[in-house]
Amino acid sequence: MSIITRLLSLTILVFFMLAPLQSHAQRNNIEVQTILDKHAAAIGFSKRKEVSSLISFGSIEQLGNTLKVTILQKRPNKYRLDIHLDDGRITQAFDGRTGWNLNPYLSPDTSNIEGMELRQLIESAIFDGVLFNANEMNYTLEYGGEDQIASTPSHILILKKPSGDRMKFFIDKADYLIKRTEANIFLQGFPYESNSVFSDFREIEGMVLPFRIENNNGQLSTQIIVDTVRVNEKLEDGLFSRSK
Repeated sequence: MSIITRLLSLTILVFFMLAPLQSHAQRNNIEVQTILDKHAAAIGFSKRKEVSSLISFGSIEQLGNTLKVTILQKRPNKYRLDIHLDDGRITQAFDGRTGWNLNPYLSPDTSNIEGMELRQLIESAIFDGVLFNANEMNYTLEYGGEDQIASTPSHILILKKPSGDRMKFFIDKADYLIKRTEANIFLQGFPYESNSVFSDFREIEGMVLPFRIENNNGQLSTQIIVDTVRVNEKLEDGLFSRSK
């Protein structure tokens, strides 16, 4: 789906003459695009398009442990996550072509990321987000109606993938920010669910970003708290390669 499309203005007369003739798919596309347009305005998407890189510093909390974390993002699709340990680091990265990780608890060497984990990493690396790049990835985006999230009325957008995986985005009807996602994926042929909640939204150079992300997959809960975000700092491509 293109990032922002213009809906043609029609006179009231023509609108009411043609509206009954619209297919369900056409009505769905108009509903989806309207919500995307409002979401784009809410997050300062036009400002984000001018940004070449983001560096986020914060902490990750899991199983009672709190560790420092750094996330590097570079347009259009480079990504690196570092979890800092007392005696090293855990790294997960995508250099625009391949995904790799380093986990000293498993091996002293880096290893390739493949399968479902790679697909998720590729989506994380898309600088402008998967919602605004659904068509390019051969995904389908549909309107899923409305629901209540913590007593907050929300629009639901459903992202469907060729693999059969799907993801729901709950967009607050009041401020059009994404407050929750629900992912349903297949892992080795078995269904797997993961939910994320986004909060503590702050404006950074015209962009609105969540500074708190809570994830739960039914077995493990993880919380990422962002302290600082730096914009448009120079990031060498080598930072995303396995040599670093």
